[in-house]
Amino acid sequence: MELGKKCVKYMKSFNFSLKSTYSLFLVIVPERNSRDNECMKMIGVWSLRHPVPAGVIICAGMLAGVLALFTMNREFIPVINEPSAVVVSIWPEAAAEQVERELTSVLEGYFAVLSGLTDIRSVSREGVSIIRLRFNEDMDIDAAVQEVRTLADAAFLDLPEGILGKPVVSIAGSRELPVLTFAVSGAMDADDLLSVVEDDLVPLLTGVNGVGRVRVFGGRRELMGVSLDTAALKAAGVAPLDVLGALSARGGSVPVGLTDWQGGRWTFRVSGELTRLEDVENLVIGSRGGAPLLLKDAAVIAPVYADDTERIRSAGRDFLVVQVAKREEGHTLRISSKVREKLAEFDAADMDFLVLHDDADTVRHSLLTVLLSALTGTAMAVGLVWLFLRDWHYTSVIVLSLPLSAVITFAGMRLAGLSINLLTMAGLTVSLGMIVDAAIVVMENIHRQIDRGLSPDEAALTGTGGVAGAVTASAATSICVFLPMLFLKGIIGGVLKDISFTIAFALSASLLCAFIAVPPLARFSLRRSYALSRPFRVSRAMLKLEGLYRRGVEWSLRRAKTVLLAALAVLGLTVYALAFLGISFIPAADYNELFIALRLPPGTSLEESARTADNAEQLIRRELEEVKDVIFYVGMENDLAGDARIREAVWGQIILSDAGERERDFRAIMAHLNALLPPALPGVSVQVLNGGFDRLIFLGTDGPGYRVELSSESWEDLRAAAGRLIDILESDEEIVSTDTDMDEDRLFVIARLDGDALNLHNVDAAQAALTARIAYGGVEAGVLRPPGGKDRTIFLYSDLKNSAVDAKSTGRLMVRSRGGVLLSFDTLSDISAEQGLASIFRHNRKRTVTVVGYSVSENIRGIDTRLRKSLNEHPLPPSVEWRVAGIGELIADSVSRLVLALLVSLFLVYGVMALQFERLRQPLIIMAVVPFCLIGVIAALKGFGSDASLISFLGIAALGGIVVNNAIVLIDRVNQLMEEGMNRDEAIAEGAVSRLRPILMTTLTTFFGVLPLSLAQGTGARIYAPLGQAIAGGLITSTLITLFLVPVLYRLTEREERLRGAKGL
Repeated sequence: MELGKKCVKYMKSFNFSLKSTYSLFLVIVPERNSRDNECMKMIGVWSLRHPVPAGVIICAGMLAGVLALFTMNREFIPVINEPSAVVVSIWPEAAAEQVERELTSVLEGYFAVLSGLTDIRSVSREGVSIIRLRFNEDMDIDAAVQEVRTLADAAFLDLPEGILGKPVVSIAGSRELPVLTFAVSGAMDADDLLSVVEDDLVPLLTGVNGVGRVRVFGGRRELMGVSLDTAALKAAGVAPLDVLGALSARGGSVPVGLTDWQGGRWTFRVSGELTRLEDVENLVIGSRGGAPLLLKDAAVIAPVYADDTERIRSAGRDFLVVQVAKREEGHTLRISSKVREKLAEFDAADMDFLVLHDDADTVRHSLLTVLLSALTGTAMAVGLVWLFLRDWHYTSVIVLSLPLSAVITFAGMRLAGLSINLLTMAGLTVSLGMIVDAAIVVMENIHRQIDRGLSPDEAALTGTGGVAGAVTASAATSICVFLPMLFLKGIIGGVLKDISFTIAFALSASLLCAFIAVPPLARFSLRRSYALSRPFRVSRAMLKLEGLYRRGVEWSLRRAKTVLLAALAVLGLTVYALAFLGISFIPAADYNELFIALRLPPGTSLEESARTADNAEQLIRRELEEVKDVIFYVGMENDLAGDARIREAVWGQIILSDAGERERDFRAIMAHLNALLPPALPGVSVQVLNGGFDRLIFLGTDGPGYRVELSSESWEDLRAAAGRLIDILESDEEIVSTDTDMDEDRLFVIARLDGDALNLHNVDAAQAALTARIAYGGVEAGVLRPPGGKDRTIFLYSDLKNSAVDAKSTGRLMVRSRGGVLLSFDTLSDISAEQGLASIFRHNRKRTVTVVGYSVSENIRGIDTRLRKSLNEHPLPPSVEWRVAGIGELIADSVSRLVLALLVSLFLVYGVMALQFERLRQPLIIMAVVPFCLIGVIAALKGFGSDASLISFLGIAALGGIVVNNAIVLIDRVNQLMEEGMNRDEAIAEGAVSRLRPILMTTLTTFFGVLPLSLAQGTGARIYAPLGQAIAGGLITSTLITLFLVPVLYRLTEREERLRGAKGL
């Protein structure tokens, strides 16, 4: 029952029904009327008889591809999002438990009714609530966010007073990541610098086409400070709230209506705004000795800077940092170029800009790496084709199909809404070796007809028609392999969709070229006398190889059962070796940037956090020669934290020199930092993280590392279980550091108001609390608006700000009762200190604790196995539930989806072959050899030191199509010979030998086409390298299996009389 439910769940994730699958299947596989596919055969004949219209069609496809190439967006990776939204609410100075109880839980209750909601996660911290909402994969995120905003607005009336504005709702995911980040510095005043950036520069950059959001971090805002003298106020009988009331009363203008003025009718308003400094200084706040008491007599009025909540530090200096994020359809390269152009033109004296990160550089380097791999593979494939065909005229026709198919592929990609990125280019590179397969088979068969003495026209017609069915079925099976991948959703779908679409379009374009472009080109370029009179040495070598292969096939047929048992034994050993292969989601790659997360002890001031960041920076610059620049975001958990600020948190970005210029890769540098920083920063939690694609995956999986989520009604049990897990992970040899989100040792100073005293003296509790906030923290009390000058916020505080809260200071603080009587704050409250939670995490409205183990390797298989073994031997308390979260959860979910996708692919492939051969048994022969490609895949991944991952799985899927294609070509020829009257064993041997050359040609062109991809180095290369490694390794074994095991299986399962008689099973 559970298996059935899971299948239903994952079938829904494909977003298609059996009916739509069958309809799609019928579109891909045309109805068969004869053994050869009449449709493609007719197209080939038509192109031979009408070469000019055929050329026009190909040119039109080329033109569409070229136009698509120049209009498609170029980016590092595609937008990969799970539909999710983030809701941030700010409640200054509120404790974490108060935020959870009165803010987070209230909002979660409203959001629980959202349609399509699958998951609610939240964190409540001092002064801030952050709620992350995830929706099902078919949800329109823009519509969902609008619904969230509507509910947040409705909930606002039920939220506590003191919230800074309404909750802020935004879309989460890769849209948050900036495409360009730069630092701003200048000789001007800090407030003026911030004003120039926010008021002038940000609007300029926001106007760039494709820019979505521009955010500014750091900087200091100048305020008009009013520091109250609490002793003077007490002596004059004035309370701080009296001053706040006097300032607020002068804080604005009131519209009255319309009035007649100088012959016209105009809007009339009454203004009480403060426009001069003297207006503030001479504001009457009370009386003393019968004379008015002016504000300047009981306060110091002077410009001050607002309290820092964040600081951006680099090289011992404070900076402003500006992040530019693009819209989903934005063109990364154009945005980068335009923003840099705007910065160069920006007319502001004494301002300097330093680009810290630019996705355009990453895009150029990564795409150049893939392009070089593609060109190298193409050159090697062309050389192999020439060696086999021994004639540049033949070779040129096949080679010409490469650019034709590749360019036409861009047109399909453009129609599908894809961009030119690392994944699509990797898919195109992989397909380069595959898209010549159809042209090779057609040209090789035409070549055989020439060798038989046919004229070029006859050879082109006979050769094209002879393989039309096999070529069409081969292309269809390859496309079917990737079809189910196109319907996957979420992160896994975002990764696989671009590669799968690209390969499917490339194969479709190659089939089109094989029957429209290749036949007429072959007829025009054939020179029979040249081909027959210039036999090269490689031709004699090929004849020798065919002779050796014939003897090998005949030997295998005589010992069919022995060969089959030996193959099964090797496959069994390979499956056993699979248990020793590492598993990861996406291979980690070198992106020339690393990130560091520092967490200081609770209670650390922002100034101390800044000093720690400076120390860490100096150490990094001194010890790492690969560092180009370092910048720290002090007071922030990361540079995407929005309005959430934490004094004890520091987020650092390390920009490295280009990977090709370094001796050490990112893993060695991360290991060095993990060994260097913790001893140098005692008491500080240190985590070193990779950037680029890894960071994007972390963003969608709640963070990096191996994560275990605990939940329980008992906080004591949760704390004990978290301690157990930390001990287990710290003892693991692959774990370099551990962490937990359970922060419970924060000290809170609390002034508890005495209810009896409040009632006795008729004092409002809210007014007493606000009085304390003015005195010890400060509040915004109005705006000074000088004509023609810059507005200044009036910040009201007292001389008690930043002083100790004790009986001496609270005795100077006066609170006015409802009856007008002044009472000291110490008579109304008791001061004490209590321990409290710094952060409270919840999952689906239940408290949780997450324990994280960080490893330099992205392989979590061994960590997971050892943890589960330990917990099975010594279980956690029964009240505690645990589950693997983060990347581990994503991998487990991906495996289920991929298995289902693979099963659907196998069904489609089997259906194509059943239509091709009009038999049910022969497709099973071909399907039986597919698992044997795992032998080479596992050997290659182990040899290159790669893990099994989502990318290598796609390589296995591609291999399935290649293996099937070779077997189809071989069996199709054997069937032809059997139907012509040849006995079974002779037909098997002759058919296998006659298809040796096209099979070797297609295999070797694909192998050498992906070999440079397997060996690629540079920015992002490790992401796609396992794709080439899996295909290259699997091709070696799958070719041997096809050439020897397929004939054996054919002999064991097929009877001569059935093949010669009526076609049945």
